[in-house]
Amino acid sequence: QRVLQAINNLGYRRNSIARGLKSNQSRLIGYAWHSAEDPIRRNALLDRFLYDIAQAAESWGYHILTFAQAESTSITNYEELMQIARVDGFVLSDITYNDARIHYLLKQGAPFVAFGRADDDWDFPSVDIDGRLGMRMVIEHLLARGHERIGLLCWPEGVRIGDSRAQGYRDALAAAGIAVRDQWIARTRNSVEHAFSATQRLMSTHPKPTAIACANDVMAFGVMRYFERAGLQVGVDVAVTGYDDTPVAELLGLTSVHQPTDIVAVKVIEILIGEIQGMPVPRRTVFLEPSLVVRASSRNQR
Repeated sequence: QRVLQAINNLGYRRNSIARGLKSNQSRLIGYAWHSAEDPIRRNALLDRFLYDIAQAAESWGYHILTFAQAESTSITNYEELMQIARVDGFVLSDITYNDARIHYLLKQGAPFVAFGRADDDWDFPSVDIDGRLGMRMVIEHLLARGHERIGLLCWPEGVRIGDSRAQGYRDALAAAGIAVRDQWIARTRNSVEHAFSATQRLMSTHPKPTAIACANDVMAFGVMRYFERAGLQVGVDVAVTGYDDTPVAELLGLTSVHQPTDIVAVKVIEILIGEIQGMPVPRRTVFLEPSLVVRASSRNQR
């Protein structure tokens, strides 16, 4: 009691740096900010994920150290942080095929967990959400509404999450016995303006799609803008769906796929703490299911 009273009287606060030197841990977890294609419209899903992992990490007594990463495959910042022992481990997102960061961290034996998978034959701790299933749910919903001419806006081929969602689109149409028309698949960059132009090209085909599914909400906003300027009412004349269930999607009444980033974050941090402390959890690879949130943009009956 006297010691605690002295601590209160002196206003003592423990020195986390000194504590880290003694334990050889910084209690910090590194997470990279990636450059956005459109800086004005950042990735709302990953912004939410950052908040969620910060909350999850603090429950374990850790904090998130963010750093800029100009290119998603650059390892320079990871090398520097490893050399100065600034962090105890890393959380990765925006995973690509043959991801150089994963290859480097595996080679170094550094603790990390990825939000997303890379190559199927790579063994590393990860938590992912089934994007293929998410898009299949979207298309099945549109089919149930009577749509058979369904277009798709997606990233260029070779983008991991885009390839997964495009496959879900093909799966659902194939299961319904509907042939996939390549002219109804538009590849576009992740911006409202590019999605607007892609929709213009898509709607110039004959016959035109009666519904358009988008690989994320930002693309869907571009689609909705195009139809607004064309004098068509979304949810009445044409159906539109997004992906990621951002706050703006809810505001605009956009049907979208919800991804449980809060659960992802809890799992990611739980697995990472096990990696840091040398006590890996039994299940180091987790695959979660998304859910479809139906709103006015796809409620039209054909």
